[in-house]
Amino acid sequence: MSDVSQFITSLSEGYYIHQALTIVGIFALGLLLLRLCVRKADAGWQYLLAFPMGLTLWSLSGFLLLVFAIPFRLPFLLILPGCLFSAFAFFCKREEKVRFSATDIVVILAVACLALVACSGLLNVSITNDTVYYYSVYPQMITKYGEYRKAFDVFLTDVGQTTALIYCLPYFFGFNETFGIQHFLNFNFAGIFYLSVYETAAQYFTKKRAVGAGAVSVLFLFTSTPFLITAKWVLANVYFMDFLFILFYFGYKCSHDRAEFERYKWVMCFLTAMLSMMRMEGGMMACFLILCLSVLAYTNREMIGYFLFPVFVMQAGYYAMLYLRLEVDPLYSFLDIKKALLMLALILGLFFYFLLIRNRRFQKLLTYPEAFILVGLTLGNLALCALNAEKYLTNLVCFGKNMILQSGWGYFGFIVLILLLLLPGNTGRISYPDFFCMGYILLTIAVCWARGGSLRVGIGDSGNRIMMQIAPFVVYALAMHVIKWYSSKQNEMI
Repeated sequence: MSDVSQFITSLSEGYYIHQALTIVGIFALGLLLLRLCVRKADAGWQYLLAFPMGLTLWSLSGFLLLVFAIPFRLPFLLILPGCLFSAFAFFCKREEKVRFSATDIVVILAVACLALVACSGLLNVSITNDTVYYYSVYPQMITKYGEYRKAFDVFLTDVGQTTALIYCLPYFFGFNETFGIQHFLNFNFAGIFYLSVYETAAQYFTKKRAVGAGAVSVLFLFTSTPFLITAKWVLANVYFMDFLFILFYFGYKCSHDRAEFERYKWVMCFLTAMLSMMRMEGGMMACFLILCLSVLAYTNREMIGYFLFPVFVMQAGYYAMLYLRLEVDPLYSFLDIKKALLMLALILGLFFYFLLIRNRRFQKLLTYPEAFILVGLTLGNLALCALNAEKYLTNLVCFGKNMILQSGWGYFGFIVLILLLLLPGNTGRISYPDFFCMGYILLTIAVCWARGGSLRVGIGDSGNRIMMQIAPFVVYALAMHVIKWYSSKQNEMI
C-alpha cells in the first residue's frame, strides 16, 4: 500500500470512529434530557426520542449562542445544556430519581453497533451543490468564526439554521461528513414510525396483528421512492421530515390523554422550536402544524405556551439578529424583511386567535375547524393565483409532471391512489392524518409560490423535495384507513 493510500485509510478510520462516538454521545445527551423532563415515560419512546432530542439540544444551544452573539465554542455549548439540566432537576418535582439501568447500557451498546453500521460507508448518499455550500462550507464558516457575520449573506437567508448546526458536528469532533448521523437518524425513524403505527393498530387489534401492521407500514414507507430519496440526500429535508412527523404524531397521541401530554409537553416544546428553523419555510410549516393541533383537545394556554411561543422566540430572535443587528440585505434570498414581517404577523394572528376566538367566539362557524382551515388554505392559494397566475399555474404543472414522470416519486402516488380507491370512503368527520396531508399539499404549493422563481420539472427541484417529505404522513394516514377498515370487517363477522 502506498503512503498516500495509508494516509487516506488512517484518516478514514479516524473519521469513522469519531462520528460513531459522536452519535453515541448525542444519544446519551438526549436520553439524559428525557430522564429529567419526562416523567414515567414509556421506555421504548424514551430510547427512540433520545437521538432527536440530543440533536435538538445541540442545535438550540448553538442557535441561542449565535443569536445573542456569544462565541459558538464548545465550553459555552456545554454550559447551556448544563444550565438546562440543572433547571429541570430543580423545578421538576420528580417522584423517582434519575437513574441509568442495565437496560440502558445494553441499549447504548446497541446504539454503538448501529452507529458503526451507519458510519461504515456501506449505505449510499446523494449530494448536490446545495449540500456542499449550504451544509458543508457554511457550517465550517460558523465553526471557524464562532459567530454570525453579515458577510455570510445568503447563507443566513436561504439555509435552515438549526439543521446547519447539526452539520457543524464534524468540525467540532474531528470527522468530515455527517452521512453517518443521517443514516442513524433513518434507523431511529424506522423505530419511531413502527411504534406510531403499532400504538394506533393496538387500539383495534391484538398485539400480534398490531406488530404486523407496524412492520408492514415500515416496509412500505422505507421501500417507497420519495422516502428513500429524501432519506439519503444530504440536505435538510430528511431532518425536517422526521422531526415534523414526530410532532405530528405526538400532538395527536397526547391530545387523547392528559397524562401523556404532561409527560411529553416539554419534548414537543423543544421539537417545535427546533422545527421552526430547520428550513427557511420552517416557521410557516410550524404554524400550519399548530393550526392542525388546534382542532384537537388542547387548551388555548397549552397551544400558546408549548407550541406557538417557541416558534415566536426562534423567529423573532433570528429576525432581530438578521435585520437589526447585522442589517443583512442580500441581492437574492428566500427570506427578506417583508417575508419576515409577514411571518411575525402570522404568529401574532395565531396568538389572538387562541386568546380571543378559539372556543370563545364563532362556535357555529368553527364547528368543523378542519374544513374551515382547508377552505382558508384553498382561498389563500386562489389569491396567490390571482396575484401571479402564470407562476402559480407553472408550479402546479411542475408538481403534476414530477409525479407523473416519476421524478423522485416512482410508483408511490399511483399505489396510494389505487389503495384509496379500493378502500371504502370515510363517513363523517375528516380524520386528523387526512386533514394534515391535504393541508400540507396546499401549504407547500403556496410556500413554493412565495420563493424566488418558478419551480422546474426534475427530481432535485426544491419544491419537489418539500412535497416528497409528505411520504410518512401519507403512509400513516393510509395505514389508519386499512386498520379501521379491517377492524370493521372483523366486527361484522362476529
